[in-house]
Amino acid sequence: MWLMKFNIDKFTPEFQLMLALLSVDTTAIKMARINKLISEHIDWDFFLQLVNRHGVYPQIYELLNSLPGEIVPEAVMLTLQKQCHNNAARAMKNAGELVRIVRIMEENGIKVIALKGQTLAQRLYGNIALRTAGDIDLLVAAEELAKAEEILVSCGYHEEYAEQRMTARRRNIHFETMHHSNFLHDERQIHVELHWRLCYSGLELPLSEAAKLQEVKLTGCAVATLADEPGLLFLALHGSMHSWLRLRWLYDIVMFMKPNSGIDWERVAVLAEQLGIGTIFRHTLLLANCLFFVPLPANLSATIKNDRNAWKIANRALLFFMASERKFAKPTYWRKISCSLKNKYYNLSFRTGWNKVEYLFMHLRPINSDLQLVFFSDRWYFLYYLLRPFTWLRRSVMRQ
Repeated sequence: MWLMKFNIDKFTPEFQLMLALLSVDTTAIKMARINKLISEHIDWDFFLQLVNRHGVYPQIYELLNSLPGEIVPEAVMLTLQKQCHNNAARAMKNAGELVRIVRIMEENGIKVIALKGQTLAQRLYGNIALRTAGDIDLLVAAEELAKAEEILVSCGYHEEYAEQRMTARRRNIHFETMHHSNFLHDERQIHVELHWRLCYSGLELPLSEAAKLQEVKLTGCAVATLADEPGLLFLALHGSMHSWLRLRWLYDIVMFMKPNSGIDWERVAVLAEQLGIGTIFRHTLLLANCLFFVPLPANLSATIKNDRNAWKIANRALLFFMASERKFAKPTYWRKISCSLKNKYYNLSFRTGWNKVEYLFMHLRPINSDLQLVFFSDRWYFLYYLLRPFTWLRRSVMRQ
């Protein structure tokens, strides 16, 4: 089997330590690996950068705190403790704001679904402080999008790219090709992603599946979120499209895969096949299994192990992880190029048919920074495509 040839010892010791702490190995095996890694040279500053970059410091701090003795430098623990306190405060602030927005939306007749964030943290970890707090992600029906945007503005938010002149054509292209808009509350420093579809067009979870909901209690109020089965597939899609750049996304999958999670795995597998994302679903479980040693669901294990394509894609994801960590540790020009190419190859590999062409064409489309650089009217919009190679080169040079 292809994936079993991959050796995670090729990762940096700091990345290996992070994986060992998060793994679901038996205690004896886990402790032996952790002690071995810590007895070697660990760059603790780099380790802290890693756990912060991957958004797993709440889990890492909790796990390090449970270790016997004082095998981790006190300064490291104090830094993690401070990060966790800040994250808990941010999570509480986001939870309160989420409830406020949902209430206002519902009072105005808009059905809103919370994605990821605090509802997922409460569902999987039982504590919103045990998952890093990022944006507030909300899903509304496409026909209610304009009204929902108006409500966000009335709540003190503004569209992140409001400074660029949104012509009718620009807005239509954004709606057809993207899946959310970004809103920012300057005073509260809170970001909201307002979704009208689940992931990108051509590689998405149909909104009919989003109708299958469950309620999660936040600050004493019930907030609607996706039911576990469609929610799990949404997380697999979201993480894959972003090349699992944050291991916290894959760790959410691990939490679903733990015994007694209540997931109907056969139902998820059937749903994934019906939606044409069976390989994405299976390679996601393989990644979780390989990196965190969480067992594959017993009733799907044989099917997953016999999916050669899923093994190949999981290997490409792991090779991208390695390239990413090397680039992060020593960001040379060629490592950046290698990492970027492996990222594109991985993203292309789990797409099929016309969606592959769509993904390639996506890189030719102008992005927000292009639209802000110079203004062309709708009549001359095609000039952005001609300008695109030069703006790409400009950004590449500036990054160096």
